[in-house]
Formats: sequence, C-alpha cells, structure tokens
Amino acid sequence: MNFLEEFIKKESSALTILIIMNRLGVTKKAAYIIVGVVLWVSVLKSGVHATLAGVDLRNVSLYQMTTGVPLGIMAGLFLGKQIGVFGFSWVAIKLGLAKIPDNSTWLQLYGVSILTGIGFTMSLFVNSLAITDGNLYQQADKLAVLIASFSAGIAGYLILCVAKYND
Repeated sequence: MNFLEEFIKKESSALTILIIMNRLGVTKKAAYIIVGVVLWVSVLKSGVHATLAGVDLRNVSLYQMTTGVPLGIMAGLFLGKQIGVFGFSWVAIKLGLAKIPDNSTWLQLYGVSILTGIGFTMSLFVNSLAITDGNLYQQADKLAVLIASFSAGIAGYLILCVAKYND
C-alpha cells in the first residue's frame, strides 16, 4: 500500500467514526475531540501540505498586522464571507429560489453564515503559494487568517447559542 492509500485509509476511518458517532447520537464532546485529534494527526503526518502544521509568528509586529493585506484577509474571511453567504441566501429565499430549512430561524442562518469565515486551510495554502520567500509579511498574512478564522468560530458559536435560547 503506497503512502497516499495509507493516508486516505486513516483519514477515511476517522471520518467514518465521526459520522457513525453522530448518527448514533453520541453527545460527549470528549469522544469527538479524541477522534478529531486522531484525524488531525493523520493529516499532519501525511505531509499533504506544511501549512496545515502551523506557522512561526514570533516576529510579527502590530504594524505588519495593520497593513493592507492582513486587514483585507481578516475583513474578507470574517465580514465578507458572512455578508456574502447570508446576503445571497436571503435574496434566494426572498425570491423563492430557495427555502429556509424547516425549524430554522434567520438568526440561525446568520450564525452559520458567520461560521463560513472559518477558512484557514485553503487561505494558508494560497498564501504559501503567493509568497514563497517566507518573509515576515507572509507570517502576518498567516496570522490574519488564523485571527479571522478564530473570530468567525467564536462569533458564530455565540450567535448560535443566542439563537438556541431565543426559540
């Protein structure tokens, strides 16, 4: 079995376990965390791309984070994605091209729209292709991706919590 086949087998097994746990109604976070860690380690060890392993951010300054590209990255991931997803969903629903899912609210749709800002894998990958010399601006861009993704995750989670208790 070659390397790629072995990776796909391990990743598929972890994903299959996660799906089965979900279908069986497993609600313990620890179970998902354990299988998720196995999945993450499988991806990390696979060598698929180094951007999945993390970046050195010690030398990134506040000045670098307030320049055009990092600010654009953060705005695009955190604001742009939620505005685009929610906006186009709203238009499609209002025009009758789509229907809001049964037992769902607009606030829940908005919360999920915010979660679309979690997009670090492809963003980091594209960043690594665009800037190949490893300069500090590349590191600032990577930090911007991580900040935007983390912010989108927290904000989306909080909105969905509010939506859950407003039912």
